[in-house]
Amino acid sequence: MIDVEPLIRDELERALPAPAAARADWADVRRRAGSGNGRRRLLSAVAVAVAIVFAAVAVSPLGGTIATTLGGFSDWLTGTPGEQAAPSEQRAFEEANRFPGDPRLRELVKLDLDGRQFVLYGFETRQIVCLRVAVKALAGVGPQAACVSRADLRRSGDLVLPVKANLSVGHIGALPRAATDPPTVPRYLLTFGVAATEVTKVAVATDRGPTPATVGNGSFLHVVAPGRRGVWTRSIEATTRAGRTQTVPISVQASGEPALRTGLRARGPATVERKVDRGTINWFVRREPRGVPAATAGLRQDCCNGFARVIYPDPDDFLGVAIGDKTLRPAGAPPIPGHKIPEDPICVGLVSRGGFGVGCRDRQQLFRRGPLELTWGFSGGGQQSWIVSGLASDDVARIEVFLGNGERWQAPLRDNATAFRIQRAKFPARIVAYDAAGRVIDVKTIRGGG
Repeated sequence: MIDVEPLIRDELERALPAPAAARADWADVRRRAGSGNGRRRLLSAVAVAVAIVFAAVAVSPLGGTIATTLGGFSDWLTGTPGEQAAPSEQRAFEEANRFPGDPRLRELVKLDLDGRQFVLYGFETRQIVCLRVAVKALAGVGPQAACVSRADLRRSGDLVLPVKANLSVGHIGALPRAATDPPTVPRYLLTFGVAATEVTKVAVATDRGPTPATVGNGSFLHVVAPGRRGVWTRSIEATTRAGRTQTVPISVQASGEPALRTGLRARGPATVERKVDRGTINWFVRREPRGVPAATAGLRQDCCNGFARVIYPDPDDFLGVAIGDKTLRPAGAPPIPGHKIPEDPICVGLVSRGGFGVGCRDRQQLFRRGPLELTWGFSGGGQQSWIVSGLASDDVARIEVFLGNGERWQAPLRDNATAFRIQRAKFPARIVAYDAAGRVIDVKTIRGGG
């Protein structure tokens, strides 16, 4: 089996889907094809489909030929690169995290600095690629992970996709400290992400100048000792064997640092073509059991003794949207200043591997600003992707994402819920809702300070 075979098989299944068992009727196929040449026509159709698939591979961002290995992010699209991690590392990973499918941890790259070892691991869960960095011989530092979807890798023409940057590890100076003391200085700053197959060099620009990253197995890892406050990673430059280069700006998420300005412009529709007022979600009103129960999704036990469901907009992703009545927010949870739970609320929260948060709105006021009710942002140090999640009213037939670099793709939408990731370096982003007739009915622009 060659490494491109799964891609070809997927394309063939889309081009020539197998009929449902209840509808399979070979005699009918022969009648419609013509008794004398049905087999010839079927074989011709298959040949054309195969030709289309190979042509698509040849011109896709994955690169030029099928001879040995594809370009782009094919390391991740055709499997998980690297070597299987040591059994002790696998056990520690499983004890700390429970991902769908019980993924296997693989070692990608490692480097040594100051007598400490920094190891970048990778794993796949469903159609999500995750990187996990661990620092050995540094007390009090636990592994950190971040993820990107294979859909992002498939449609991207980038050379590198940073997933975390300026991740602080350790500190300089003694602890504990007084509240009036200035912030500590990180002992190390870590930046890591995925790299295209053809990338041979990654240089990371910091306030102390550019330094090389370690590259291998479809990934890169950079470690720098800042030495003083105000030293941050600012951009990443990747270079291929053929000399092609790409520079990716880095978002610095620290107090006093300016917001990242990408220099890109907002794309896609800016105004609505049909105004929609006071939308609703009828399955919630009727209390239909969509998605999965809260317990199945692993939500905490002190919530959800009423109506609560978790929807996974993309079945290949672990990002979920919890939708429920006021019991979705535990009765013992501390009150939110200035916020009172209404009498007839709809409560919504993002469900991820890192936790679960929830907010409640008056159901009658939910879509007063349009048929999309979304939130966006990031959590965790150094994240270079934002997560967009929320609800769409019954008026919304599809949602499309327009990024500042020209990318355009359809966002996952299932049972009125959506959740997806956007790379910060490609802001501004426009999230556009369409009705069944293809008219724009809502537009949300995310600038992120850029």
